[in-house]
Amino acid sequence: MSNFESQSDPMSSVTTTTPKYSGWNVPLPEEVPLWRFACYISEILLNIVANILALMVLCRIRGRVIHWNMIIVLKSVYIMVPFVCFPRIIMALDYILPGKLISTDVYVWCLYTHTVSIYFVSILQIALFFERMTATLFYTTYEHNNYYFLICVIVLSVWLGNIAYVISVTINIVTPLVNCILLTLIDLIVAIGYAILFCINLKRKRNRLNASLSSRYQTLENLRSFRPLIALIALLLIYSISVNCLYLVMVTYVLPSHSADRHAAVDAVFNLWTAAVYLCFSLPFAMRSQKALPMVHHRQTVQAETDVYFRQLSKNWMHI
Repeated sequence: MSNFESQSDPMSSVTTTTPKYSGWNVPLPEEVPLWRFACYISEILLNIVANILALMVLCRIRGRVIHWNMIIVLKSVYIMVPFVCFPRIIMALDYILPGKLISTDVYVWCLYTHTVSIYFVSILQIALFFERMTATLFYTTYEHNNYYFLICVIVLSVWLGNIAYVISVTINIVTPLVNCILLTLIDLIVAIGYAILFCINLKRKRNRLNASLSSRYQTLENLRSFRPLIALIALLLIYSISVNCLYLVMVTYVLPSHSADRHAAVDAVFNLWTAAVYLCFSLPFAMRSQKALPMVHHRQTVQAETDVYFRQLSKNWMHI
């Protein structure tokens, strides 16, 4: 008999151990089998590595590598990765360690933080898209004019939208199924937007004969910045679709059966897959060479060399 089936009536006087929940309204089995223990250990290790890689990205992305506006948005995205992974480490340790590591309230807050942070990572892709769209639209002046105010407004708007969306999900205005579909649509729209912007910049690169040095530089920077961004949004899109499939399995197969064992299996797949995705999420920027993207320092060097050239040309002209 499963742990779920053996629970006594909550109104009875018999004291029973409160089952642990994972957000699907079906309790996990109290006794951790060997395969589930191995899954928890694997999940903890994956989340630890994901945290380390996210911190590496936060330290590596600097103004010498990519545009400062993109840095602002990227750091807003990657600062959420530890909030996705660290609560799961605490929750997994609570399962495998003897005794009770955290209280029920702390467990609920860990689960809430983990879930909300996943929403934030997906929705913040909108801010990244608008930043790259701004760089594409104003490619002739984006190198010199920082557009800090515009980018800050975009990031702030997306954060406020995130908060409003999370509140709507929390109070059940947005159902879990609609939530999964909306996040998938956001990732799909951003992926299509990236593809369009990439084609626009690629066309400009091929027709750059009459373009200025600044516009050619910005076009090249745009093209190179899309490589890791497209990898990120493709990963998030695959993750969103897979979560929808797991949700369908949970609703149609696990919940009607009231089986804690089936729930444990789906829960293990979901948590391991989430940890693996967020480990891979940092790889495009964590493993990227510092010279892979055009550097602002290079732009300043070119400008200095150009100034010296024209000063020398003017001097020679005066002596003719």
